[in-house]
This record gives sequence, C-alpha cells and structure tokens, in this order.
Amino acid sequence: MTGEEGLMTEEETAVDDVAAPPRARRPRAVVVVAAMLIGTSLVSVTLMAVFVHIAASDLLNDTAEEQLSEIAGARAGAIEEGVLLLERSVTTLAEDEGIALAMAELGATYMDLDVQLNAGEFDELEAYYESDDAVASMLLDDPVPGSQTARYLQYHYLVENPFPSALRSGLDASSDGSDYSAAHARHHPVLRNLLGERAWSDLVLVDVDTGALVYSVNKRDDFATDLRLGPHRRTRLADALGQVASLPPGEALFIDFSFYPASGEVPTTFIAAPIRRDGLLIGVVAVSLPVAALTAM
Repeated sequence: MTGEEGLMTEEETAVDDVAAPPRARRPRAVVVVAAMLIGTSLVSVTLMAVFVHIAASDLLNDTAEEQLSEIAGARAGAIEEGVLLLERSVTTLAEDEGIALAMAELGATYMDLDVQLNAGEFDELEAYYESDDAVASMLLDDPVPGSQTARYLQYHYLVENPFPSALRSGLDASSDGSDYSAAHARHHPVLRNLLGERAWSDLVLVDVDTGALVYSVNKRDDFATDLRLGPHRRTRLADALGQVASLPPGEALFIDFSFYPASGEVPTTFIAAPIRRDGLLIGVVAVSLPVAALTAM
C-alpha cells in the first residue's frame, strides 16, 4: 500500500504539474484581453473625438466663411453707395454757377498768358524737378512741361510759392500782376475751403478744347500742364477727358485707380464731370481721391 500510495502521489503530482500551468497563465490572458479591449475603446474614443473636432471645425469654417462673405458684401455695398454719393457731389459741383464762373475766368486768363521765363527762372524750374519735392514726377520721361504758359505758372505757383509743398494751397495768388493771378485770387479761397471740407486730395479744372489743367487747389506737379501733350498725357485722367466731355448733364465718370505721378506713389482715382455754362461745354471739374478714402467707407 505504501508503494502504491507513493506511486499515486507521484502520478498525482505529475498531473498537478501538467494542469498547473494553465491555471497560472489565465491571469495574463485576462490582462492581455482586457488591455486589447481598453486599447480598442481608446482608439474608438480618439477617432470619435477626431471626427467631432473635424465636424466642429468644418462648421466653424463654414460659419466664418459666411460671416466673411456677409462682411465683404456689406463693405462692397458701402463702397458702391459711397461712390454714388461722390459722383452726385461732383455733378452738383459741376452745375454750380461759381464753379462755372471760375472755369470761365481761369480758363480765359490762362489762354491769354503770353509770357515766358528767363534763363535763370527756367534753371530754377529744372532744379525743382530734380528735388525731393518732385521725386514722383521724375518717373516721367520729361517732367518739365514744354508749354511756356505751364512753365511760367509752375515757376510762380510751385517754385516761388512761400509755403512748403504740402501746403501750397495757402498761397491765394502770385504777385506777378497777371490777369490769371487776379482771377486766381478771386476763386482760390472759395475752392480751397470747399476742398478742406471733404476727403478729396485735390480739385482741378481742365479746359476741354486744349486739355490744359488751368487750375488746381493743391498746386501739384500737374498744375498748368497740358494733359494731352504734356508730362501727364499717359495718365488715366488724360485718357478720360473725351469721355467726360461727352457725358450728359447730371452725370459723372469714376476713373479707375492708377498710379498718378502728381499724387506721388499713392494709387489715385478721379471723379470727373463736365461743366456747362448757358448750355455750352466749357470745361471739366475733377476731384482726386486716394484709395484709403474708399476703403474707409
């Protein structure tokens, strides 16, 4: 019995040794399976979070695009309305009797000027166009006007102007004694005040028969020049003169933004309208605006 019992004990021990490993490995399997389940859950949660984020981002982007579109539409509408108001202002200006009288008198006295600079005065005018005050005009092929009348008036209202370049409008008239300066003294203070009340950068009067820019408030480098043959002949203002002259009463032309040498390097637009007196076309009034004047609307 003792031997059998000993044998049984060894067999039982062997069986126990064989059966024991599975019981010992079961906790590891459970851990692995649990880990896999947890990992799968985390991936699912992560993917869900990503999908939710993408969906939310798309929704936000769509909302932002809609808002930007609304803002852009509102800005475009405001600018369009602002342009219409500007055009109405310029047509009202063109129909004003005071503007018509200024155009008539300044135009006539400009044409009557029959004077020219002496050699020293011409040298001073050339030196002006080599200075910082005329740096933008140096981009032109020949910034010095060819017309004797233009040279004479530029010398007296640009070179001899006692005010700095940004404040040249402060000069009511030159003391040269010409009929032109007498007409300038009558009309310039009113036109200067008119410009000061608005966001325009300049106001000019142009003779439609000759293309001469017979007057400007701020006396920039286009003052007194011939827009058809002079230094500014390739500008959009010069190109649009014929079109403006053919407009019916009560209409104005918006001239697209472009580089205009007399305005420096600032993109500039003009709004221009024909001036009539007693039913006859006598000139064009044009106001210039920098691009900031429209984007601020």
